[in-house]
Amino acid sequence: MLTAFSWKEVKMIRSAMCAAVALLSLLRALPGAAVERELDSHEYKMLLMPSLFAGEPNSDMVNRVWTGKIRDRLAAVDGVKLNDKDFAHDKTRWVKFRDIRGECFLWNNDYILRERTKLEDGEPKTPKATLKYRHEKKAMAAAVHLNGDDAKFEEDVGLTMSKTDGEKRRYSLSGKVKLEDGEVVSLADLKKLFPRFEETFPAVRDRDDGLETVSGLTITERVFEGPVLELGGAKVEADATVSLWYRPDGSDVGELLLAEFSFGYKRRNHGAADLKEADTVGVKALETLIPLMTESSVGTKTRSIYELDDFCDD
Repeated sequence: MLTAFSWKEVKMIRSAMCAAVALLSLLRALPGAAVERELDSHEYKMLLMPSLFAGEPNSDMVNRVWTGKIRDRLAAVDGVKLNDKDFAHDKTRWVKFRDIRGECFLWNNDYILRERTKLEDGEPKTPKATLKYRHEKKAMAAAVHLNGDDAKFEEDVGLTMSKTDGEKRRYSLSGKVKLEDGEVVSLADLKKLFPRFEETFPAVRDRDDGLETVSGLTITERVFEGPVLELGGAKVEADATVSLWYRPDGSDVGELLLAEFSFGYKRRNHGAADLKEADTVGVKALETLIPLMTESSVGTKTRSIYELDDFCDD
């Protein structure tokens, strides 16, 4: 007896098959048991309640949240030392993600295509595109081949709403290129920008589908750089950042959609024991911020944008 599948079920099956092909391709790319690729950095992230950051998006507002809600929680963690630096506005930029409407081909295969355009004195600079592969298994991310400027291999650490669930770790390999000739509007454009993309993702070879802005949304991101957290006995220095994401609502500022607090450090010049201690302390520092966490902190800023509407289900 034949079974009739809905269009949504067909798309789910197709995405699962593409993911399986991508997995087999990555495994073939592994020379032996694993790929020896060293992590460049670690970043600890948490989405906080946007209501904490009500008001004009400036340094004074961010510092009020820092001194009133965050600083003392972190300072109480054994192994954390904070300097006296205040938060200051670092940059403003437009952020958008691109994918195939109704299928989310990139997202469902663990790839993210992000475009950022930095604003200087209100004027947009040349946009940059980042292609990122993100996975919960380090070896999977390490096996990816991407080209572009500033290619980097990172570990992101987050928490679920319950301590008993433990931390959530994701590994990403990303490459970045300037968009001198306009936006990335198709998979064909993407393959030209990242020629090695097909090596570990052959499912993209015969596809030139058009790409649309995910959820039809261009975010205005305001980034504030702040104090340094010294983690552990070796005083591994982690830079604190607040990133505020606003969506257009007809006003000059926009509606605050997401607020992320993060701190991160480079691995270079630190031994394995010092990095392990810094990681333990970093997770404890995140745990102190759970009372400030938004319920969507089980995800990421990117996932939040994908889930705003039915972009993947149209």
